[in-house]
Amino acid sequence: MMTSVRWGAGIALLHFVADLFGASLAIGWLFDASVDGLLLLSVVPVTVALAGALVGALVGMIYPRRWTFSLPKSVMSVFGVLLAIGIAFGGYTTRKGRQLSPPEIERHSEGRGKAPVLWVMMDTLRADTLYGPDYKFSLAPELGEFAKDALVFQQAESTAGWTIPATATLMTGIHNMTMDASAGRLPEWAPTVAEHLYGAGYGTHAVVDNVIVEPRAGFGAGFESFFQKSSFRFVFSLPGYRLLPEWFQMECRRRLRSFYYGAPGVTDEAVKRIESMGDEPLFLYVHYMDPHAPYNVHPEVSPLPEDSEEVNYYDWRILLHKEETSARPTPGQQRTLVHRYEGEVTFMSREIKRLLDAWYKRYGDSGLVMFTSDHGEEFLEHGHYGHGHTVHKESVNVPLMFQFPKGVLASERASGLVEHPVSLLDVLPTTLEAIGVEPVLRGDDFPIQGQSMLPWLRGEEPFTSRPLIASHSRHKRRVFRYRQGDGVFLKTGFYNGDKEWRGFYDLQTDAAELDNLIRPNEPEPPKAKVASTHFNKVAKTLWKAKDKLSEEEKNAGEESLRAIGYIQ
Repeated sequence: MMTSVRWGAGIALLHFVADLFGASLAIGWLFDASVDGLLLLSVVPVTVALAGALVGALVGMIYPRRWTFSLPKSVMSVFGVLLAIGIAFGGYTTRKGRQLSPPEIERHSEGRGKAPVLWVMMDTLRADTLYGPDYKFSLAPELGEFAKDALVFQQAESTAGWTIPATATLMTGIHNMTMDASAGRLPEWAPTVAEHLYGAGYGTHAVVDNVIVEPRAGFGAGFESFFQKSSFRFVFSLPGYRLLPEWFQMECRRRLRSFYYGAPGVTDEAVKRIESMGDEPLFLYVHYMDPHAPYNVHPEVSPLPEDSEEVNYYDWRILLHKEETSARPTPGQQRTLVHRYEGEVTFMSREIKRLLDAWYKRYGDSGLVMFTSDHGEEFLEHGHYGHGHTVHKESVNVPLMFQFPKGVLASERASGLVEHPVSLLDVLPTTLEAIGVEPVLRGDDFPIQGQSMLPWLRGEEPFTSRPLIASHSRHKRRVFRYRQGDGVFLKTGFYNGDKEWRGFYDLQTDAAELDNLIRPNEPEPPKAKVASTHFNKVAKTLWKAKDKLSEEEKNAGEESLRAIGYIQ
């Protein structure tokens, strides 16, 4: 019996060591050798050894003689080495697809003299949290200083309520419904901002702290470098870690700071890119992750309120998403989560100041700087925590701030609050026009659907209201949002056949979208019927490219989405 136990544990550990070696060769750059990262990694050999010992014991009980070998030790050693090499090779080849490929766009010019561009994504950040009710940026004074010389869009809306579809639209100017980006990737026929700018002679670099915004999912297209670190994501790629129950995986994610790299490290890497650039113009995409759960505690920012209570965010998020309970967190638990979320915003803002200092030191006011978020975050406004469940205001109303290169806008138009509702769909074409870059489109590329905002920002044309549409698929449902003016029509379809849910809200009288005017057993309001009809017409035009994705493309991001709890 003990022989079979030792053999089982030994083979399991051999597999772990060999696979770890192959993984390190393929995606070792993902692993952060911090204390928390090493603690997380140490869980895996313990797990696989115990699992191997258990399997060995069971096999030994059933086939006791199978563990008696008469081969010479030299032969066994050679066999073990060959087995380890094979496992390491397999570990490398199954992960090498995550490496960044060189840009495939042809450069048509050197690009010298063009304005540098900085795009900053602040993941999971609500507009009302960043701006504050009075637009004083009380939680993020450093960003408030930036906003004094920028255009601040009060009613910017994302096109989805979670990262991949929202970021896909931002990077391409193509609606995520057209790409069906909820499948987990950005398709090759949707050219990215990096491809457009690389083709125009820019140096294109990304520092990304969200592990599902990765080259393998299409987001690396056009970038010359793509920095990412997540010990959690690296360890999750090891089969032994996925033997652990989900609750334990989530506890590791909650207690060990290994899920994302954090604002200090992201800023450090971004500053390196700025300081090391040569004469070519720079496009730098920086993606911060700090406001995203698990909401790390920052006592140096602000101590927890006295009336706060300990809370497990993940337990409540899962429970509330099931919609099978009337239980709710206590007010003290709610205060804890909101406080931690706000603390992350303050912590991130301080690090962004270092990024902006380095940018202005290098480029002054010659560049274009854009800040936004992919989506917001729910704190029980409509019964949920997190994001990806609905497309209500708290999920899609995101910050959007632009500083344009000097001279693009007249000085009196270059800063201030913009009240018009706008979509992140228009950020890419606005950026390209502001810096004088034509889109680089290949024969099978899909054209940009967004429209530049510059004509009406310059006063050359009047602002024309267009419908704002948001949609995504998650949690076994697909949600839709159609906003025209102050009317918001929402629809949710369920994959299990449940009855469709519909909602209509008047933002003039109900800014928080709490009073659904489509009520049971009452006639549907005429405005809701009109909005539904208009939505169906617009949705059909957006949906026309949905069949272009192959099954391989649709499934490519599944492991990444499962790693961070987006799918079960």
